[in-house]
Amino acid sequence: MKKRNNLILLLTISAISAALYVILDQLLVINIATLKITLNALPLIIVTLLYGTKTGFITAILATFISQVIGFGIAPLTILWMLPEIIRVLIVGIFNKKTNSNKIIMTIVIILSSIIITMINTGVIALDALIYNYYSKAYVFGNLIFRIIAGIISGIIYAIICPIIVNAIKPQFIKKGEKYE
Repeated sequence: MKKRNNLILLLTISAISAALYVILDQLLVINIATLKITLNALPLIIVTLLYGTKTGFITAILATFISQVIGFGIAPLTILWMLPEIIRVLIVGIFNKKTNSNKIIMTIVIILSSIIITMINTGVIALDALIYNYYSKAYVFGNLIFRIIAGIISGIIYAIICPIIVNAIKPQFIKKGEKYE
């Protein structure tokens, strides 16, 4: 019975986190050409820190797929547009487990993951532009420095906010000694 209740809790939290991701990604966002300012990864990082890489990974797949379908429909590059956030969750989850949630290392990892995501997104933008014949260096790389700065700032925000939220809700959802991975 306890295992079933844990599964129901995990599914519920994953679904709520995916829904929050979609809301942050679709509604609470500023888009300027190829610069996207959002805190959409917040629920994905929190789920990963609370419940581990596997749960974060599954939640990220669900969340990014729904957001892509709502925002752009299903296209040949849908999976590539989903990859950055999925990779972020994998990076955060793996390092969180390997470092036993070391706060300093995790702060650096979360910030670096935001920079890595910016680079991956740049690659996907370039590939998309090449495939759909609208490529120009100005479009793909013109505001890259601003995107990197936005990535660093969002990474810092995630690194500050996520531990506060995780520490506040962890006692409510995870009993001492319970493992989810």
